[in-house]
Amino acid sequence: MSRNRLLVASVCVNLALTVVLLLWVTWIVSSPRHWFAGAYAAQGPPGPQGARGPVGPLGPPGPVGPDAATAIDDLATRLDDVETGSGDQAATSLDDLASTVDDLSSQLDDLETGSGDQASSSVDEVATKINAICDEFANYSGALGDIYLAAC
Repeated sequence: MSRNRLLVASVCVNLALTVVLLLWVTWIVSSPRHWFAGAYAAQGPPGPQGARGPVGPLGPPGPVGPDAATAIDDLATRLDDVETGSGDQAATSLDDLASTVDDLSSQLDDLETGSGDQASSSVDEVATKINAICDEFANYSGALGDIYLAAC
């Protein structure tokens, strides 16, 4: 029987402690300002900001990502294409210019031997072609830029 009394006494003490604990937790939850007064205290305006600290050391540079490497290679390829393309374009433009000069020379020869009506139409054609050449080389800044500026 003594064992039963000990068991009943421990259950009663356990029940009493549980009730006290539940009441205490209820009190803490219902009035937290009483238990945590510092957390709810009124705060004044913030003080002046302190001096800025020293700058830390720089970290190592990161690796170039795959997107950046691809973009750099793409730009290098485009630049090479532009460099070779502008040289081809200048050569083509110079060939066009040479053929146009030959055409103008032949038209001038025809003008010297032709009649008056034919001469005026030939002069108009020559003026049109010269204007076309000037328009074509308006943005050209290559080796023949001085010749363009003098002619147009």
